[in-house]
Amino acid sequence: MNMIKLPLLSVIILLLSSADMVFNYYLGNLTEIFDNINIQEFIVHSIFILIISFYLLGYIWGFKNEKKISTSELSISVVKWEPITIITVLVALNMLFSANFKLNLYESSYGYTFLRVAVHLFMLLLFILSLVVAVGIWYRKVPILKSIIVLTIVMYTVINYINIDGFVARKNIERYYETGKVDAYYLTTLSNEAVPYLIELRDNSDSEIKIIINDNLQRRKEILNNQNSWTEFNFSKNRIRKLLN
Repeated sequence: MNMIKLPLLSVIILLLSSADMVFNYYLGNLTEIFDNINIQEFIVHSIFILIISFYLLGYIWGFKNEKKISTSELSISVVKWEPITIITVLVALNMLFSANFKLNLYESSYGYTFLRVAVHLFMLLLFILSLVVAVGIWYRKVPILKSIIVLTIVMYTVINYINIDGFVARKNIERYYETGKVDAYYLTTLSNEAVPYLIELRDNSDSEIKIIINDNLQRRKEILNNQNSWTEFNFSKNRIRKLLN
């Protein structure tokens, strides 16, 4: 287990730095943090923290039960959690919460994209896998590696079946009703699953957005009408073709 901690942290840090520009900035400029440290205040705060830490350590240590219990008296085997294990899990869950919170701020300010929603789903997968690892550490009988593989395949299948483009279009239109801001050009790059929402936006927007969406819907209509071969039949495309016609 100790061998996978550093690679796991490295992968998590790499993913968060690619998804979070603020995190990536501070990670790339990590040495600049020490330029803004006041040595005098740092020494005073360090001494204060050490005093409080030793006091709390002594207080908690006083509750320690020195009575030793033999292994034969235990009905369930006790698993000892190493500090590095607890720190690794907590830091990972903290980095995931922070990245998810900041990504929500980006979406509220700049809108939703396929990549941002995909990052949300991937962070959800990381959270689930972290829980699996934690359970596997506590209960040795849980097959961690097999569980990770199965859950990853299930998540991949779910992502391929859910309508992400439709969700992105719907959330951006809701944001448009609230703020009056929308990237119409980006919405036209989404798949045909976004067409019903593009029609809704066209009917409830200004003239500039209507022109952009109408041009895109016309091109989609021409492409779909040219695909008349039964070998290319698709229920989703057929539904969109009827909607556009």
